[in-house]
Amino acid sequence: MYSFSYLFSYMKKIQQLGKDFGKSLYDFEWIALQRGTGFRGIRVLLALGGVIFVLFSIFVGYHLTNFFADTKKEVESLPEFTASFEGKMLRVDGLEQPFVKRYWEEFGGAFVLHVDTQSDVFGASKDHQQQPEDLVVSIGKDRISVFDPTQKKEETFWFTEGVDSFTKEDVVGILTKLHGFYGYVSAVLISLFATTLLLLWKLLYLSFLTFFAFLYNRLSKKGWSYLELYGVGLYAIICPSLIMIGLAFFALHIPYGYSVLVYLFFYMILQKESAGNVHGHMRKGSVSTDDNLEKKD
Repeated sequence: MYSFSYLFSYMKKIQQLGKDFGKSLYDFEWIALQRGTGFRGIRVLLALGGVIFVLFSIFVGYHLTNFFADTKKEVESLPEFTASFEGKMLRVDGLEQPFVKRYWEEFGGAFVLHVDTQSDVFGASKDHQQQPEDLVVSIGKDRISVFDPTQKKEETFWFTEGVDSFTKEDVVGILTKLHGFYGYVSAVLISLFATTLLLLWKLLYLSFLTFFAFLYNRLSKKGWSYLELYGVGLYAIICPSLIMIGLAFFALHIPYGYSVLVYLFFYMILQKESAGNVHGHMRKGSVSTDDNLEKKD
């Protein structure tokens, strides 16, 4: 009986959270009436985080596994090779050198792989660019050099002792694992990390946006405190966040679009004069009722 009551209470909370999430998208008066409820809106923000996490996982999982699948095909197209180390020196057998190949040219720039472990002269990676956007990785007998076109900078990494030898079959085996289960696990972990950083950034940036909303509040003599505005701001950022995610899906970027939308929500909230008179006297049914549900149960 107790477990059924607990389950019923939990389902009611989920239902209430869904209603709060929905109202935060469009109901300015309802958001204004959350004044004085502290940081209750953090639960709605966490719900948004769940939505973002799912979208990130799908997006990253799809592109990451496709990347590993494409890389696997490219490696399989190479002749059989063996890479072995003698001390700090790399030797590649079975691959005609110097080896230069361009990958993924359809994205504007290309990934250029250059391998030459037979020459004593190691030139600049940039010399193998055909376009300014090309990312070049050069592998020599004692080093790997990477030229990043975005920073126009070349970095060199020297081989160390104790590196295991590997063959083409070993590389294909690793990519097969990354294309499957491990690729999806990596996507989930990357998405979880990215979502956590994004939510922390939103909380921090909201404090900045709230400051200017507070200045407008003082000038217009609305009577809100900074913390009250921050509290309703947790609801006000939900809709702008979803709109910006939608625009990003279509590769559209509007400078300062997120900030403008949040300020628009703040402005509309502050225009609800009724909110200025209900501090501590919330109308019945205007706020979330989770606490009341707990008491009834």
